Amino acid sequence: MLSRSVGILAHAWEETESGARIKGPLPRPLLAGYHGTAERDLARTRPERA
Repeated sequence: MLSRSVGILAHAWEETESGARIKGPLPRPLLAGYHGTAERDLARTRPERA
């Protein structure tokens, strides 16, 4: 049981290090893309508190 758990953790580590997003049941071409506004730096755009 321990070796199986270690194998699962090793596989999860490899997947997170690969840089790809989490895989799901849909092939990549069918996934919806995000076409909204660009990312912002929230640390700089945070309003001042009164």
